[in-house]
Amino acid sequence: MILTKQMAVESGGFVSAAPIKKTVTWLSGGKSHEADVFVRLKSYQSVMAEIQNGASGNGAAARIASSIVDETGQPVFTVDDITGNAEHGPMSESLTVALLTAISEANGLDVAPGPKP
Repeated sequence: MILTKQMAVESGGFVSAAPIKKTVTWLSGGKSHEADVFVRLKSYQSVMAEIQNGASGNGAAARIASSIVDETGQPVFTVDDITGNAEHGPMSESLTVALLTAISEANGLDVAPGPKP
């Protein structure tokens, strides 16, 4: 089958969906924390922002900043929030991994391509 624009539109190849709600769990201070987050599906623009920020070593921070949004699609974090700023230190490893996992799951990257069993 040859990919056409119509096929891409009909199969969801263009991002226009509302953010997907995911639950994340992370550890801090010996305690488990849980919260709901909204994940904006990856688009051309968000992938390009990640690549540009990746050149400065902030690709993962850009991925989180462009993907974790509120219910209306507005970003929750900036790259500076994730890497650390004057108000607080950098985001913990546990929360970083939890958010990156939620982003991957929302975008279907946790599922191997190919036929389903």
